[in-house]
Amino acid sequence: MDMKNPDFFRRGVTVVINFKDVPYYRDENETGVLRANRLPSTSYVHRYATIYVAEEGHHLTLEISPWANLQRKNKSWSS
Repeated sequence: MDMKNPDFFRRGVTVVINFKDVPYYRDENETGVLRANRLPSTSYVHRYATIYVAEEGHHLTLEISPWANLQRKNKSWSS
């Protein structure tokens, strides 16, 4: 993946959005804590959304954002 090549982004690329849950073991009322499926010793998580370009067996991360920030009304992806 040669992103220094000016033609790299002129063709279509695969953009992936991934969600990652990180188990949370403290106060479930804290900002950004979500209820999730039962995990070992907890039912609460911090959820992160990641957007990246996946090409030729490599990926380039463009943004990582806490899911709670993205749920706010009228909040765009970019910070």
